[in-house]
Amino acid sequence: MSALKLVKYERLLGAESLAPEAFREAAALVGAPNDHIVRVNDVGVLEEVPYLEMELLEGLTLDRLAGRLTLPEAQQVLLDMARGLAARHPGT
Repeated sequence: MSALKLVKYERLLGAESLAPEAFREAAALVGAPNDHIVRVNDVGVLEEVPYLEMELLEGLTLDRLAGRLTLPEAQQVLLDMARGLAARHPGT
């Protein structure tokens, strides 16, 4: 199953000038599977509206989990996030 996100350029990272770079980053994720990074299937613009088609993930968002996790659970979430960043930016 997939999720489709429609993005307004001015909302993307809060600055229009960053939108093209953000979409290049998302496009680089297409077909690059990693257990710690959401799978991006397609990135594009349709009728001047940027979109991301990505794997649909089940569960709560991080803001909804805030304050509900035990310390070990929070540590695991942070470790998984760090693994995703390390996979995307090796050697940095």
